Amino acid sequence: MKKLLAAALLTLSVSFSARAISTVILYPNCHFTPTMGECSLSNTIGRPVSCNFQVRGQSRRGAVPSSYQYVILYPGMYSWGRVVTNNPADPIINVGATAFCNTID
Repeated sequence: MKKLLAAALLTLSVSFSARAISTVILYPNCHFTPTMGECSLSNTIGRPVSCNFQVRGQSRRGAVPSSYQYVILYPGMYSWGRVVTNNPADPIINVGATAFCNTID
């Protein structure tokens, strides 16, 4: 029984290690106006990827609007995130984004 259990665990560990996930670096492209900031993320590597994508803005008075999403991007696809402000006296002055992506098979 112990040998059977050890063989099953070894088989599972080998099958999981054969499907290694590699980290991918994708660079978001951002632009903004006084009332809105938007960043897009494109998959240009030719393999499907799963990404945690976050967009952050900063207003003149220090407010930090942000949006977060989990996306799966197939080759050639893109996703975008947006932050907005409803106060014209406190415009957005900076927008940035981060994306942490891994390939999927």
